[in-house]
Amino acid sequence: MRRVPQVTLILLGVACSGCVAFGDGLLTVKGELTLTDSRAIACTLSLANLDEKEPRPYNVRPITGKYFADFTVAPTARDYRIIVSCIGYDSVERTIHFMPPVTRIDLEAISPPLKKGK
Repeated sequence: MRRVPQVTLILLGVACSGCVAFGDGLLTVKGELTLTDSRAIACTLSLANLDEKEPRPYNVRPITGKYFADFTVAPTARDYRIIVSCIGYDSVERTIHFMPPVTRIDLEAISPPLKKGK
């Protein structure tokens, strides 16, 4: 009978320590998109590893005006690419450095040089 509380306590301790040691990182991005076109333009904010040619679909967020997006990332320091893309315009790309556990990025206002694409 005495072993049941001890085993329960040990299992609870192991479970809690696993949550702390192996958590994910959080990367937040905020900014403002200012386009001179009065018509609605579809824009996205994407996050990709430096070695990826294209961002993974789950790391793409639609954005308009003032935006805020968060991404779950690996809990280790590394560099990422942030890409702002709008249909009919060239993309804007920035390389950022993630420092665990949370990194906040402020892209401020982005307006053309989102040049008209061909």
